[in-house]
Amino acid sequence: VPAVITFDQAWELLQGALVDAEGPDMLPYLAVCLLSGVRPDEVQRLTWADFYLEPEHRLIEVNVAKGGRARRNVPICDPLMRILTWAKDRGLQPGAFSRRKFRRIRAKAGLEPLWEKDLLRHTYASHRYIVDKDVDRLTADMGNSERVLFQNYIRPVSLADGKKFLGLALHWSAPREKSAMGSGPKPRKKIGA
Repeated sequence: VPAVITFDQAWELLQGALVDAEGPDMLPYLAVCLLSGVRPDEVQRLTWADFYLEPEHRLIEVNVAKGGRARRNVPICDPLMRILTWAKDRGLQPGAFSRRKFRRIRAKAGLEPLWEKDLLRHTYASHRYIVDKDVDRLTADMGNSERVLFQNYIRPVSLADGKKFLGLALHWSAPREKSAMGSGPKPRKKIGA
C-alpha cells in the first residue's frame, strides 16, 4: 500500500530544504512535487518558462508528460505560489535536483525509512482529495485516470490535515543550518609532507 506523509512531515521536509546548509535550491523542486502532484521526473525538466505566476493564470504547463501524453496545465495553490515567488526572486531554478541534498533533506525530516517512489504525489493526491473531493480536477492535475488515482495514489488522511496542507506556510526568516564543514577558511593539506 503506497504511503503518504502527514502535514507535519511535509512541513519538516520543505522547511528543511529552506534552511539547508548548502542553500535552498531544492525547495522549489520539493514544493512542486508535494503541492501540485507533478511527477518528479517532469519537475526536473521544468523551467520558469513553464510557470505562469500571474494572478490571472497561476498554473504550471507540463509539456512532456509520462509516456508522451499531451500537455496538461496544473493549477498553483496558495502555498506553492508563495514558495515559487520567493524562489524565483532569488534566482533558484524550479527543477534543480541533487541526489545528495535530496537524501540529506529527507533524512533530516525523518522520512528516510518510509520513502518510496511517488511518495509526494501520493501525499498531494490524498490531501487534495480529502479537502474538495474533486476527482475530475485531480485526474487533470496528475495526468492519471480515476481508477489509477484510487488504486495507486489516494490514501486516507484526516480532513484537518488536508486543510492544514493547503494552508502550509514556511518560516522564511529561520536561520540556515550550519554546514558540517563549518564556515571560514579550510586548512589545506601540504603536498609532499
